[in-house]
Amino acid sequence: MSKCTKVGPNRVMTLGFLALAIAGVGQWYLQRHSGLGEDLADFGSGLLQGIAIATMLLGIWLRGRDMRK
Repeated sequence: MSKCTKVGPNRVMTLGFLALAIAGVGQWYLQRHSGLGEDLADFGSGLLQGIAIATMLLGIWLRGRDMRK
């Protein structure tokens, strides 16, 4: 059996907000300072924002599960 530690919903929400901040900085950098095309920069920033939103939704879901117990 593997030794997995339980990650609490507050930590997941914190990671989601951190990922959202990184996505904002990444969007700024990709659109203004990278040599990438506009489509590729939009894809990269959208991917980062999608990961951030999914992480925050996971934290909300975990918080809801903990409240039911």
